[in-house]
Amino acid sequence: MGLLIRSIAFALLFFFSVGLAQDAPPEPQSADIFSRIPSPRFLESGERRVVDIVISNPGKETNFYTLSIERKPQGWIARVDPRNIDLPPDEAAPVHVTLIPKSGPPSFTEQMTQYDVVIKAEDKEAKPFYGTLPIYLKPGYRDLLTFFGIPALIGFAAIGMGEWLRRRDYFKVGGLFVMGGGILTVVSVTAVLGILVL
Repeated sequence: MGLLIRSIAFALLFFFSVGLAQDAPPEPQSADIFSRIPSPRFLESGERRVVDIVISNPGKETNFYTLSIERKPQGWIARVDPRNIDLPPDEAAPVHVTLIPKSGPPSFTEQMTQYDVVIKAEDKEAKPFYGTLPIYLKPGYRDLLTFFGIPALIGFAAIGMGEWLRRRDYFKVGGLFVMGGGILTVVSVTAVLGILVL
């Protein structure tokens, strides 16, 4: 009889503990903290862009988050603002991520690559959560002008100078100017068209 009572008591305790475990709230995940991250953004090389994300507190008590940039592409500048934020339960707040990609027109491979900027949020217990902001890079018009537009203008100027010299019977020197300016112009214009089209 005593064994039966002990068995019943053990079974009741087991089912009670299982019920408590099922009723326990699940641990928040990174997707719960970074509740809104925009779809992939297209940034021009050297462009300064501010992207807004949303941080949430899915818990039942006020939490304190410390924000930082965990990972960014080499040569990029990235900053998160604000760095610290207090959130009441079930509340959300916007966070601004400032991005400045490296200068210089990207290659075809770089334009096809997805760059991930990883933002880290640590709660008051120093538990880390991560959100990933996907970025694609495209050539900026300022970079195109600097790296290809100016050489193309120099090429046209050289062609004009060569024609001017040839009209004054300096055929050999004028021909060199025309040939060099033509090569520089063709290479510059072809590079710009290739970057823009591809």
